[in-house]
Amino acid sequence: MKKILALNSAVFLFLLIICGSAGAKTTDKNKPDVEKEIFKNLGASWYEVTGTAGLQNQTLEEAKSNAEKNACIKAVQYHCGISIDSNLEKISITNNTGEPGLDDFFHISRQASRGIILEKKVLNSGLTENPPEAYVKLRVKVGKQKGEKDSGFRLQAKLTSKSLKNEEPIELSITSSADCHIAVLNLTENSVYVIFPNEYMPENKLIAGKTLVLPGKKGRERGITFPAILPDNKKKEAGLIKIIATRQVFPLTQPGVITEYGTYKLAYKKLMRQLVEIPVSQVEECDLAYTIER
Repeated sequence: MKKILALNSAVFLFLLIICGSAGAKTTDKNKPDVEKEIFKNLGASWYEVTGTAGLQNQTLEEAKSNAEKNACIKAVQYHCGISIDSNLEKISITNNTGEPGLDDFFHISRQASRGIILEKKVLNSGLTENPPEAYVKLRVKVGKQKGEKDSGFRLQAKLTSKSLKNEEPIELSITSSADCHIAVLNLTENSVYVIFPNEYMPENKLIAGKTLVLPGKKGRERGITFPAILPDNKKKEAGLIKIIATRQVFPLTQPGVITEYGTYKLAYKKLMRQLVEIPVSQVEECDLAYTIER
């Protein structure tokens, strides 16, 4: 009898501990409720999403930056139905200053075809205590180009010189495998300009198999040049010529619609907004890097 009572007491004590542990679940007021707030589909490509990142081997600000990136990745993965390697894919494209940099403009149509963040607003951020990690809650709008890439649509381009002296003219040639309309952007310092088409060279249609030379003999005879300008406070600088071609005329490649994009941040945002409206099969791009020295 004593053994049975002892056993029953032990079982009762065990159940009491288990139930007590389950009922003693604690919540951190600073940490979003994972079940309720980790992800919310707001409709029309808008989402509220929370990302987290641990504090191991990084500062709180670095952890918050990674948490924000993780939140963006979740939104893009859900919207586009893809898996993203966060070490390889750029979702929220920024450099250390929080602004887009020159490298962010390489192959932007590939980014748009996989899914990109078009709008982003930080709703809340903070630090949890147990476990210690940074969290960021965002409201984001995700965009993605439609369709599949046309493997028969290809651009080839080259610069006459990749190493330029200050004020030396930029010259390039472009060939396409399909009839298309061309836009050429020059990215230097912290500005993005459309150098072609322009007021003096408005015709930007390129016939398949033909080569477009810019500014070309006719352009030079008319006094048209694209000089590489080095800022007064620099001895050397990197630049990028970005060529975007579309099968049909879109605002991105329509003569006279856009002549200047302004800063990198504005340019990146505008380009992405325009690219997501163009089917993947209708656009191709090519990037040509160069340097300017005194």
